[in-house]
Amino acid sequence: MHIVCAMFGRGLGGLEQSFLDFCEALLSRGKQITTLVHPQAQTRQELEIIAQEYDRNDNVSNAALTIIPISNFGQWDFIAKSKIRKTLIKTKPDIIIVFGNRAISLTKKPALDIAPICAVTPNYSVSRLIGLEGIFYTTGDLRDHIASFGQETASFFHIPNMIKVPNGHSYENKPYRTPPIIGTMGRFVKKKGFAEFIQSLAELDKMNIDFHAVIGGSGVEEQDLKNRVQELKLNNKITFAGWIENKKDFFESIDIFCLPSNIEPFGIILLEAFMFCKPVVTTDSEGPSQIALHASDALIVPKGDSIAIATALKSVIQDKTLSAKISKNAYDKILKQYDTKVVSEMIVKALEQVIKQYK
Repeated sequence: MHIVCAMFGRGLGGLEQSFLDFCEALLSRGKQITTLVHPQAQTRQELEIIAQEYDRNDNVSNAALTIIPISNFGQWDFIAKSKIRKTLIKTKPDIIIVFGNRAISLTKKPALDIAPICAVTPNYSVSRLIGLEGIFYTTGDLRDHIASFGQETASFFHIPNMIKVPNGHSYENKPYRTPPIIGTMGRFVKKKGFAEFIQSLAELDKMNIDFHAVIGGSGVEEQDLKNRVQELKLNNKITFAGWIENKKDFFESIDIFCLPSNIEPFGIILLEAFMFCKPVVTTDSEGPSQIALHASDALIVPKGDSIAIATALKSVIQDKTLSAKISKNAYDKILKQYDTKVVSEMIVKALEQVIKQYK
C-alpha cells in the first residue's frame, strides 16, 4: 500500500505530532509513505530521522518514506494545488491522508480521480472535510459534531491518538520529591486553562500543602499568567520553564501532572503523562473525559473549577495508595489501547476499507 500523507503546518504542535505518529505507525506496518510538507516545516527534520531509522531496520520489509516539500501561501494557492496534482499523478498513491484544514483545501481537488482522501480531525473545525471518503475521529464527541454537518457515517473510523511505548519500557512508581512537583504544559491560550491552574495552586497553598509547580509552554497569555503568579505571591512556588522541547526530561522532573484545559478535543499530552507513570488530575474537557476514568486512571474534575483542581491535587499528594493505583491503571491502559502497535493496526484496516469502497 502506497500512502500520501499531507500536512502543511510549520510548527510542532498537536496536529504535527499526530502527522508524525501516523507516518511512523504506517512505516511500522511496512507501508510506503510519501509526505507532502511545507519546506520550512519543523516536521521535516523529524521525518528525516524517522526515515533513517526505518532504512536501518531490517525487521520492517518494504517500509519507505519519501519527503516532498511543497511551497504554499495559504489554502487557496492554485500554484501549490497544481504542484500537488502533478505529484499525485506521478506517485500514484492508493490513498491520501490529510492533516489540518490547509492540507484538505490544497489536496481535495488535485486528488480527484486519483485516490480517496481520509482526514485526521484534531479539532472541531470540520466543515472543509465534509464529503471526503474517510474521516478519522478521536472521540465520540468529535464524531457526533462531524455527523451534525451531514457527513455520511459509513466514512467514520475511530482512530485514537497514539503514543510509541519504547521497547523495554515498564511501569515505575517513584516516590515524590520533597516538596512534590506538579507539572503542566501547553500553549498559553485561554482554552488551556492555565489561569485556573494557577488559581488552584493558590487554593492548594491556602490548604497548607507544600508543593512546587512547573509550567511549560508559551503563548499570548504568558505575561498575564506571570503577572497573576506575582499577584498571588506564588513566585517561589511556580517556575515557568518555557517551551518544552524534551518531554521525557520534563516528565522525569515532575511527580504529578495536571491537565487544566477548558477545551481539549483529545489531549495527547494526557497519554504522555500516562506513559511516564505520573498520577494525573484532569478536567472533564471533551477528550480527557473519554480517555480517562475517574478514580481509576486519573482524577477528573469540572472544567474551570480551581477549588476542585486543588482538592484533587491534594488527594494525589497525600494519598500515595491512590496515586500509585491511578498511575498503574493509566499505564496499563496505554499498552492496551493507545500504543502505536495497537493503533497502527486500526489505521491499516480503516485504509483498506476506504480503498475497497472507493473502487
